[in-house]
Amino acid sequence: MMNIDLTKYDLVPVSSPDVLIEKCQAGFNDEYVYDIEVEDDTHTFFANDILLHNSIYIRMDSVLLKLFGTTDIDWNSDETIQHIKDYVDHEFQDDINKHCADFLCEKFFTDQRRVEFKREKISAQGDFLAKKHYVCHVVDNEGFRCDKFTYTGVDVKKNELPESIKTLLKAAIEGFMIEDWSNNQFQVKIREIYDQFCQLSIEKMSYIKNYSTKKNAEYFDLEKGANAHAKAAEYYNQVLRETGLSSKYEFINMGDRFHYFYCHTDNPYGIAEIGYKDKWPKEFNKLFKPDINLMFQKTCMAPLRGFMENHAFAKFEPELEMDSGVIPLFDL
Repeated sequence: MMNIDLTKYDLVPVSSPDVLIEKCQAGFNDEYVYDIEVEDDTHTFFANDILLHNSIYIRMDSVLLKLFGTTDIDWNSDETIQHIKDYVDHEFQDDINKHCADFLCEKFFTDQRRVEFKREKISAQGDFLAKKHYVCHVVDNEGFRCDKFTYTGVDVKKNELPESIKTLLKAAIEGFMIEDWSNNQFQVKIREIYDQFCQLSIEKMSYIKNYSTKKNAEYFDLEKGANAHAKAAEYYNQVLRETGLSSKYEFINMGDRFHYFYCHTDNPYGIAEIGYKDKWPKEFNKLFKPDINLMFQKTCMAPLRGFMENHAFAKFEPELEMDSGVIPLFDL
């Protein structure tokens, strides 16, 4: 909590700042506040004489019923969106600000009405997984017509996923949000994604990590508690030494950004994960084979889990697909 000199603000005629703090806490206990989102995933706030901005999302069912008598509208219609904007940006917004101003004046014992809401986005669909974890299909952004998806706090945005995986996942998420897929339609799409995943190269399916947690290791026996990517980095360095390839490929050093994946343990070293610096050594193809099903579960199905629960989609079992004629690239 920041220490603020409340005496410099002409907010309320009370005997001391402590009394004001007590009154504010009484009025705002357990209130739900959302931070505004920005493109680079940072949150910048200004105070005192400069703008302080927070956002909150509300459902539009009641608005649509008032305007159209139904929630089943054509979100591709410019005329429909304009009708929504005309109402929300004026009558609806004015009503919210009036109630907000009345509330603040009462709670803060002031006649200064300095807080005002402005409409930011209108979204046709939204999938909300948790606080600050959601995807929205935005059709208007601050008065400008658009057609885009915004991803906030969800695993699909994580930098550790390669762009090839993100592309596959976004196709699924945006598909079932717009088209309201049934479980069968979702399963068909996931099978397609699985087929595409099996044909990806090692570079396009590998995790991306920074090497920042080093554990002591001696001949593939890592210190207890080492996580997967730390193991993968150290195993890679040790394999380079064992195979005499250290003069051809760079070691992974502390602070380096590198790639890794889970592999089958039937390799000469019995390890379950292996990393590499910038380019996968072709000499390693004879030693390590990616665990396709495990990698698919971790890179594709895990980020979709929350969305699947929201839509009551059944779990997808890639092991069963091995009998469907799908042959991973590495088995060819």
